[in-house]
Amino acid sequence: MSTRDRLLASATTLFAEVGFDAASTDAIVRAAKVTKRMLYHYFGDKDGLLREVMVAQWQTFALSFAEAEWQGSIERAADAFFDFAAGHPQFLRLLMWDSLSGSRSSQSLWKDVRQPLFEQTLVLLRVRHANAKQRDALAQRIVTFLGAVAFYFAFAPALSDVFGADPLSPASLRKRRAHLHKLLAALMTV
Repeated sequence: MSTRDRLLASATTLFAEVGFDAASTDAIVRAAKVTKRMLYHYFGDKDGLLREVMVAQWQTFALSFAEAEWQGSIERAADAFFDFAAGHPQFLRLLMWDSLSGSRSSQSLWKDVRQPLFEQTLVLLRVRHANAKQRDALAQRIVTFLGAVAFYFAFAPALSDVFGADPLSPASLRKRRAHLHKLLAALMTV
């Protein structure tokens, strides 16, 4: 693994665990087993490192989403996001930490990373030429559904008390997926 990749991996882990503000550059370079000079060489500063971590996370999501066999089906699109969230818990934690700090990273990635993914989703759901009201309604549905998935995975440790079982067990995930399909069916009629 290259020095740059080790820094990205260490920063991803630390930013996901404790957030940007609490993850010190010393801890990041110590975990990556590199010097602080290398962090500055590759990323300019800690903010630049965070941006690259977020770009990498969104690109992984976009690639996973593009590879999923879901085109034209909102249910399969939902399954693709569900599967990604289940397999990439750091992604959701990073988004939560970013949101808690004002979403500066996510907002800076809208034009180049997030908006193209949203537009691609609209195209694949065959609503590319929808009017503004239709696009807004679909965006509201998508956000509601994403919230239902994100909350479940982000708060899974606390949900074990609610369900009396591990919410990330295969049986619990099957139940959650079935429930989300019902939720999505209801959302699409609103």
